[in-house]
Amino acid sequence: MLAFVLVGIDPATDHGELLLAALMGCAVPVLVVLVPWRLVRRGARMVPIATFFVAVFVLRDSAGGQSAGVGVLALLPICWLALHGSRRELSVGLVGLAAFWLLPVLLIGGTGYPPAQLRNAIMYVAVATMIGVTVHGLVGALATNARNVARLATAARSVHTAADSRLEICAAACDVSGAAFALLYEPDATGALHTSAVAGVAAGAQTIDAQSGRSATWVAFATRRPVLVADAASHPEINQALWIAHGRPASMLFEPVQRDDRTIGVLVVGWSGRVSDLRSGRPALIGLLAAEAATAIAHTDLVHRLGELADTDALTGLPNRRTWNRELAQALATGSPTAVCVAMLDLDHFKAYNDSHGHLAGDRQLKTSAVNWQAQLRSSDVLARVGGEEFAILLKGCSIQDARARVEHLRRATPPGVTCSAGLVERQGGESGEALMERADAALYAAKRNGRDQLLAVAA
Repeated sequence: MLAFVLVGIDPATDHGELLLAALMGCAVPVLVVLVPWRLVRRGARMVPIATFFVAVFVLRDSAGGQSAGVGVLALLPICWLALHGSRRELSVGLVGLAAFWLLPVLLIGGTGYPPAQLRNAIMYVAVATMIGVTVHGLVGALATNARNVARLATAARSVHTAADSRLEICAAACDVSGAAFALLYEPDATGALHTSAVAGVAAGAQTIDAQSGRSATWVAFATRRPVLVADAASHPEINQALWIAHGRPASMLFEPVQRDDRTIGVLVVGWSGRVSDLRSGRPALIGLLAAEAATAIAHTDLVHRLGELADTDALTGLPNRRTWNRELAQALATGSPTAVCVAMLDLDHFKAYNDSHGHLAGDRQLKTSAVNWQAQLRSSDVLARVGGEEFAILLKGCSIQDARARVEHLRRATPPGVTCSAGLVERQGGESGEALMERADAALYAAKRNGRDQLLAVAA
């Protein structure tokens, strides 16, 4: 609009061409607004650009040619294409810009387009090309970074919400970086590194210890610094057998996973193509993902620990009443005809023992009893602490006669200083867990009424 005003106030202006340029200039926004561009071929997007070039040429020509001072308007389509167009569209726009500046000099000439302006036209096109290509590259880099950030945010959410965060970390590493595979190594109690999760490759569990020789995994773990191996095929710190087993990756990254200033693992990533720079592109996201991985692993371990605490008796380490109810319900819900027996055990005169020896001694007695009794049971049996000094035993696939012998054997393992009474019952038909526990509890108290330090078994 400014250009039209400046040209229009010049008395030497050809107002016929000025009107034509104005009509063409108005046609451009009309085309942009009214045409459903998403439904037409992508190449048609260049029609408004070409129309704009022609309008600016006619406007310039109406004021006498290249000396009119409005040719700079031809730079606007290049700016728009650099911001919003593809590389191919920008190239076509630059060709249009070159035609705008050079063709009038070469084909029309005269006082309006003298040959002396050729150098000016060439420099204008060259500078416009540099600006357009640079801006287009920066916009592309910003768009790539935005996609990478979105990809990383999605991966972080999946890592923090997954049931198996370690496996999701490896899967996310492949997704955000374009890697062929990813492995997570974590140290055990001895300090050796073991694979705790794998994605993208069918690899079995692997162990790396200090005696395995110099290893890039160990270097990353010990130095807390990422190790990028651009040429994994010939690097001395890459185990050749593992390199072959992992599909012969071209490049590998060993990224330490750190939490609270200590290394808790190493994320190993491999690419089928060569990667030599971690400062940009998708490989640069691995470092950010490793930071998320540390938090996710801590969260997973905390949830697991809280789950254990919720299911375990803090004093004896045995399953608590909550776990016992779950185990009993599962045993009774299998529909198997296999016999199920339940025994209730109670340390005799335990309150008096506490009063005379102290609560610490009583706690030691409970813990020792739990350890001794647990050692007498099969792996399929369940021993739980269901009350203060009361314990329950679930014996699956065991008749009442066999269960009697097992419980008597267990009672004999009770530590010196206290005795133990027990009630034993066998499930009858479709008896519920609650009814079974009531009968076992009744048998226990019958044993106590009969003098304690004995087992009372009730078959039916």
